[in-house]
Amino acid sequence: MAVLRKELLKTNISDKTIKESLDKIPFVNKTKDLQLGVRKDIEEFAKMFNGGGVTVKPARLSDGGQLTKVKLGTSRAYNQLGEILVPFGDPTSVARTLKAKQTIFHEVGHSLEKITKDNLDMAVGWRTSRVTSNIPTKAKTKVKRAWTLKEKVLPDEFITPYVGRPYVQYGADRATEVVSMGVEHFATPELMFRLYSVDPDHFHMILSLTRNTY
Repeated sequence: MAVLRKELLKTNISDKTIKESLDKIPFVNKTKDLQLGVRKDIEEFAKMFNGGGVTVKPARLSDGGQLTKVKLGTSRAYNQLGEILVPFGDPTSVARTLKAKQTIFHEVGHSLEKITKDNLDMAVGWRTSRVTSNIPTKAKTKVKRAWTLKEKVLPDEFITPYVGRPYVQYGADRATEVVSMGVEHFATPELMFRLYSVDPDHFHMILSLTRNTY
């Protein structure tokens, strides 16, 4: 997986384009060094997914398909219409630094999903093809590892039940956790191998997003 991941970082987006885009995004909270660590992870994401979620302007910016602000913090991470709150690396802990990178990929992944309607439609369609029920639930009899959940999900044997969390507004899916949970496993070769081993369909769907051009 290390060799494949190295190939995925060969992008059609120039370093200059990535730098210019990130220079326009405010990074706030914590020290400059910690901000630079988060920025480095976002740069890597931009290379792997050809600018999706970072450098490429979406059809509708108001949908959150491009980062607008990066906040460092210890509260629960989120992506709210392109403004993200993410954890940061710890110079004294490799494990915490890698976990932070995984979360950063996850949150930027929400913008990647929304950069085009096609990306969102693909995620919704893939999830629909997999779930065993269209009724969200936390029932232990229907969801494996239900004890890990705070929100109801559409059940299936995903790599984690959270992949099935729906976001429905006015009868339509406005987001999923399909792309975000998938791309977080592309943060390291080891995580990529885990996703491939547990759910190869999900792995290949995310792999296809690394080849998209916008």
